[in-house]
This record gives sequence, structure tokens and C-alpha cells, in this order.
Amino acid sequence: QKSTFAMAARKFLASLVTLGSGGSGGLEASSALIGENLGAWYYKMRSGKAPANAERSTRSGERPWVAPNRDYLQAAQLSGIAAAVTVLLGAPLAGAFFASEVMYRNRPLLEKLFYSLIAAMTAQLLSSFVAGDRPMMFGVENIQYPNLGEMRYWLGVVLVGVALAFVGQLYRILRLQLYEWFQEGIKNRFVRLVTGFGVTGVIALVVYYLTLGLGITDRGLELVLGSGESMVIAAFAGQVTLGVALIGLVAKMLATLSTVNSGGSAGLLVPSLFFGTMVAAAFAQVFQTEPIFFIVPALAGSLIAIVNTPFAAILFVVEEFGAEYLAPA
Repeated sequence: QKSTFAMAARKFLASLVTLGSGGSGGLEASSALIGENLGAWYYKMRSGKAPANAERSTRSGERPWVAPNRDYLQAAQLSGIAAAVTVLLGAPLAGAFFASEVMYRNRPLLEKLFYSLIAAMTAQLLSSFVAGDRPMMFGVENIQYPNLGEMRYWLGVVLVGVALAFVGQLYRILRLQLYEWFQEGIKNRFVRLVTGFGVTGVIALVVYYLTLGLGITDRGLELVLGSGESMVIAAFAGQVTLGVALIGLVAKMLATLSTVNSGGSAGLLVPSLFFGTMVAAAFAQVFQTEPIFFIVPALAGSLIAIVNTPFAAILFVVEEFGAEYLAPA
């Protein structure tokens, strides 16, 4: 009962403004909503009802449009989400399972998952035609694999998982607190949005001057603003120290929650990967090992702790980094 194509266009522009102006967050939530709306719009067009009529008929008191087949509509929505997330991640299996786990976690999914897989593989194929062979996410070229027979490594993986469980719980507590502060404490929507971006900017400046003053990095703004992907790449390259990781973890979490809870259009997938990377980078410093050994399984752990998509998280790691990381993940 909404104008789906117009909603997809509005979300595209809102996300562009939010993240393009320095808001802290990821792209997957916006991409998923855009994909879902385009899938629903396509189904409405195929079923003989243009989506532009739905919103107008609801306002005028006429009987609202009802999907002739709800299963088909849901399959179209799932397919749109799977295709959009696949274009973002370059991992079609993870994209299909992500759509299923996010939208219909507690329902039978085999048939709809099949459609999601078709959409995801189609999106992957068309992306390769348009953009060529895309590099691996986070630009990791020479992937190293840990010694799975070393008990010290497994101890580190378990500790990283425990730490991520606490990070996930901390995130939930802060989310509830900040949501209440923004939504109930600031009634005016425009003032709320400006306040959220102001808080994000202040956090970024504090981190920048703090890390610069401590002499640990001159990339303090990258720790806070945007999706944080550049700092994940730096962590893979071993350029993130223990102090930078701890400061970045706390600051990025506060900035992302400030951006999202104040009304900014952004997602949590890449920021959650950022959280996992910072935790793993800190443990890599403590255990004095290659950061990638802990970062890769931490990517799966952080997706599960924050976004709650276990199958998609493990498939993402396998598709991006190889089956050798399946057991640690």
C-alpha cells in the first residue's frame, strides 16, 4: 500500500546525502530497502496494478491494493534484497541467505531462497559485465591462512568471539539509550537530524585530535566518518595498533548510532564488520600474529553479534576468503 518505486528513489537520495556528507554508517540497509521496493514494484506492474495508484487510493478512502499472491510478492521482495546485497558484497550465496535471514527468519524458506539465489547470481553476472572482475572486498590480494593445528590460535579465536559477544551487547544497550534520547528528547525531526550529525562531527574531531596528539595515527577522521572501509583495509595490512583499534571501536559505534538514531539513512553491515575488525586487530597485537588470521573469523562473528545473520556471515567469509576459514568462522 505504498508507492514502491518512489520510495526506492527517495531512499537512494537520502543515503547519498547521509553518507556523502560524512554520516557514519553502511550501505546494506539502504541497498536492501531499494532492492525490496524495486522487486515489489516489478511484481505490482506484472500483476496489473501500477504502484502509483496504491498510495492515492489509500488516501482517498478507496479499497487499497492487495497482492493477488502474497507468496509471489514476498519472493519478489527477497529477490530484490538478495540482488542488491550481492552487488554490494560480491558474494551471491551470502546475499541470498542475508535476505532470507533478515526478512523471514522464522518461516519456511526453501522455495523463496531458490528465487533469491537466482536473483543474486543474476546480479553478480550483470555486475561483472558492467564493471569487470571486481577486486575482493577490502582489497586483500595475498590471502594467508592460519595453522589450524595450533591450539594458541584457537584460543585467540575463542577470545575474539567472546569479546564480540560483549561488543554486540554493548551496541544494543547504547542503541536503546541513544534512540530514546533522540526520538523522545528531540521532537522536531529537522533539529534531531542536525543534532545527530553535529554529534557525529564532534566525535570525529575529538578522535582526530586525540590520536594526532598521542602520535598513533593521522587518520582519526577515517576512524569515525563514512563506512570505515578504509580502516578495515589498513587493519588487514597490519597498520592498526592496539590504541587505534580500541579508540576506533568506541568512537565508530557512538558515531554510527548517532547518525542512524537521529534519522540518517545508513546501515550496519559494514560498520559491524568494522567493529569486528578493530576487536580482531587488538587481539592480533596481543597474540603477535598476522591480523588476517583473527580479522576474517571476526567478520563473521561481528555480523552475527550485531546483525544476527549467521548463515550469511559464514557464507560471506567462505566466498570472500576461502573454505580454509570456515572452521574459525
